[in-house]
Amino acid sequence: MTPPDGLRRDFGDGASLAEVIAARRGRDFAFLFRNQYVLTAESGRSFPGLNRTAMQGWALHHGKALRLAALRSPDGSQIGFLLGHALTGDSALVETALELPANPAAPDFAARTEAVLTELSGRYLAIVLTERVKRAYTDMSSAIPLLFDQSRCTIGSSLGLMLDRRLDPNPQFSALEVVRGRMALGLGHTLDRAVKRGISNHYLDLETFAQHRFWPRPDAELTDADGDAAEIADRMMTRLGAHMRTWATRFDCIFPITGGRDSRILLAAAMPVVGRMAELSGYRFHNPSRIDTKRAREVLAPLNLPYKQYFRKAPRHAEMADMRLKMGWSGYRYELNALPMMEDYPLDQLVLRGGVLEATRANQWQPDALGRPLQLPIAVRRLRLTKGDDQAAAEEWGPAFLEWLETQPQAIRHRAYDLAHVDLWMPNTGGAFYNGFHRNTLLDPFNDRALFFDTLRISPRMRKSGQFVRELVASRHPELLEQPFH
Repeated sequence: MTPPDGLRRDFGDGASLAEVIAARRGRDFAFLFRNQYVLTAESGRSFPGLNRTAMQGWALHHGKALRLAALRSPDGSQIGFLLGHALTGDSALVETALELPANPAAPDFAARTEAVLTELSGRYLAIVLTERVKRAYTDMSSAIPLLFDQSRCTIGSSLGLMLDRRLDPNPQFSALEVVRGRMALGLGHTLDRAVKRGISNHYLDLETFAQHRFWPRPDAELTDADGDAAEIADRMMTRLGAHMRTWATRFDCIFPITGGRDSRILLAAAMPVVGRMAELSGYRFHNPSRIDTKRAREVLAPLNLPYKQYFRKAPRHAEMADMRLKMGWSGYRYELNALPMMEDYPLDQLVLRGGVLEATRANQWQPDALGRPLQLPIAVRRLRLTKGDDQAAAEEWGPAFLEWLETQPQAIRHRAYDLAHVDLWMPNTGGAFYNGFHRNTLLDPFNDRALFFDTLRISPRMRKSGQFVRELVASRHPELLEQPFH
């Protein structure tokens, strides 16, 4: 494959690869990367147009559209950063600061800090910088990406920002196959040999650059609770509804509505505040999305709610090239075909979408995997790491997958397909895709460890049948079940 535009160009003054390519294309680097960040121990580094904040020997460079709050100790001193959009366990928006419960000198500082960060939901990255503890924590699915290069003591949100050199190709992946969607990155890889991608629910030690699982905790237990499905659904919708209320009342929100299950759950949770959304809309770029928008209008019509439809536009080459640069050439999603329509959204909106919600319908479970022990070829196939046959793929990637699985508490490993989805798959797909949108912020209100873990209490068979989705919707607005799903 011919390297992406600019990879053979010489670098000067420590410029990042993203800057080099943006300049070559005549793009405004600061605008394209206004939702992204880099943290570096190199005090001389700079990124034009990005804000810079120094602390504990580190420099945080962050785009002007990326929310930034302080992490504070009980005495009010700043001990880190919280980037992005985050809600506390009681659905309160983290504004300018999040107070942590323990003094940095306390022996249990790290454990008590993790307890607070684990309760957060939304799309965020926490960076803790004290004399004793220097760590980075992602949200549950790495919706704000975490890439790292130990040799340069640098972390960041996309590959182009991380590199100040030509790309050193990762021999285990074909860049062409990745950007075309024929295979996916995973298990901590990027297209560069030295730059790694963090695995969700692991913190990155910024001194050793080793990753350590912090959630689920080692004592986590999980048994099927199908008999309590109605109670669990009610609890989940109460929490999700509180999240939707905060997002809708504190931000201008675009709420995409389709005929699918995810948006029906979100709509049921948001009904008390749905009238406060700036826009209910959908985009039509192929036949399934044509049916989706038709079904969405049918769902909203009895509610007398307006619906805006974005009609198909063909993506331009320059538009796709910019998107791949912002994503760091990290992966592919079919929705890239809808890119021109999503770029037509009004500027600086919060776009509320599904993502982790897919677990409510057991989307990672194939019918032949239900009720059976882990099938390694199926698990590896779901990560789409290779185009080879399932057995060959399992032989190549199975050991790394099993090494990851060993970090999970023994009592929850029977949900390996679900857990791999948030730990291994979404950082390279959803996280990278969300990261590529610089005009708006895409956010999954269900990106919440409490909601996800409650979902795992329901058997894959019940979720796969669609019964649990119906429980969730019916717990609030059963009339939304009158129109069939698409």
